[in-house]
Amino acid sequence: MKLIYLATPYSHDDPRVRTYRFDVASRVAAHLVKNQVLVYSPITIGHVLWMYENELPTDEKFWREYNYRMMLSCNELWILQLEGWHKSKGVKEEIRMANELELRVRYIPIVERKEDARI
Repeated sequence: MKLIYLATPYSHDDPRVRTYRFDVASRVAAHLVKNQVLVYSPITIGHVLWMYENELPTDEKFWREYNYRMMLSCNELWILQLEGWHKSKGVKEEIRMANELELRVRYIPIVERKEDARI
């Protein structure tokens, strides 16, 4: 069974946007697990850890090594195309790492309501 690395944008100055992105990533990850797909969602894990230790940084630079080590175990990178995904430093780095590791990269469109996407 393959392991999917689920990438989404996360960093944002507005904590409501970060929470929204966490919510979408977690819902998708839960749906995949329910359907017997192995998935690693760094946003789901990182956001929950931040809830318990809110001095943890939320930026890509802090999480780069952690996520790289997790990606070493993955077979594919799936990118949720939430608003801002194409500008996200973290997603760009995840794509770079996936290419370096020769992982298949899939882009997953997400239909967002405008009021949710922009909070």
